[in-house]
Amino acid sequence: MDMIISDFYPFILLPFFFLYGLKIKSKAIFLLPLVAIGYYLGIAIVASFTEYGSIGNLASSLRFSKQFLLIPCGALLFTLYGWRGVKSFSSSIIFILCAILLSDLIYGSWPRGCGYEGRWGGCLAKFEVYGFPNSSTSYIVLLSLTLILFHHVKLISTKLLTLALLISAFIALLSISRSAWVFITTGLFFTFLVSINIKRKVLYLYILSILIILLFAFDWNLPINTSLFDGVLNKFNYYTAGNEITSGRTDIWLAAASLILHSPLFGFGFNYFSIYMPQFDTPHQQYLELLFKSGIIGFSIYMYCIYLFCIKFKQLCFNHQVDIKLYKLMLMSVLLPLLINGLFQPIFSYSLMGNFFMFALGFAIEATKSIEEL
Repeated sequence: MDMIISDFYPFILLPFFFLYGLKIKSKAIFLLPLVAIGYYLGIAIVASFTEYGSIGNLASSLRFSKQFLLIPCGALLFTLYGWRGVKSFSSSIIFILCAILLSDLIYGSWPRGCGYEGRWGGCLAKFEVYGFPNSSTSYIVLLSLTLILFHHVKLISTKLLTLALLISAFIALLSISRSAWVFITTGLFFTFLVSINIKRKVLYLYILSILIILLFAFDWNLPINTSLFDGVLNKFNYYTAGNEITSGRTDIWLAAASLILHSPLFGFGFNYFSIYMPQFDTPHQQYLELLFKSGIIGFSIYMYCIYLFCIKFKQLCFNHQVDIKLYKLMLMSVLLPLLINGLFQPIFSYSLMGNFFMFALGFAIEATKSIEEL
């Protein structure tokens, strides 16, 4: 069923909803989950009947739509603690990053980590943190990139931010997850574009270009002659030898797009992709997966949530008279790299990522509404 601890927050916090639920000011906090879950479950039920009572559709729908229950949880956090609730986030993120790094160092079989196939970033102590390394490592990258926003409003120091980003980059590199590589590279690159003035950008880009040229002209066997980087170098050599970098995903995407055209409005009711394309288990792409499972309507609901978060975050910046740079950092350093990541894996379908986003959305909606009523 793909359950993680945060999936239980709505039930753990149920007594607090009874006590403080009426203090939540925005009706969207409850209306949005009702509409989204109602639609996703509704098309799954219809598809289930057409499949002669198959419960696979319902299970898949519940697995995806349960993340919307985190919207009221985010709103409740703001209702109870206001902006004080934000301050503990940065400390929690740094603790998580250090704990996962130490888990690989202590419980891994050096130079391999303790996650799936010896990859780094996949376990906490002796326990797997969450499924396949692509999801857990992308979550680690998301947490570290979020710290850029906390640094901008002076909630963490430059030293702590640097430490967190170095830990995240190191884990992402050794996780052998291409999506995590893309995620942190785009996040840091876009942060660079937003943060530095034009003259420095030109200088740094010139230095970076020289480094890249030297990197490809360098003899890899001399300086990095350690088994720690064997997996990274093997994958790098595999792709530089001319092998297909998407591992056949382009064929999957074309097959998914062709299939979606047969039922564009409502999709296939959260049926399994492998039923229609036996050679593939998933579209391996967030947007095609949404269109396949829930059609244009379901796709639009989720895209509206992303749009709504952008609007609410922008309003918060203006209402608190925070400079527009914070909004640009959110878009360029966190959200845009996350959306790019979705081109290569169903990133929001992972409970870690979906729950994180919906929790933040609920917090932003309620925070905005509370400020408007002041």
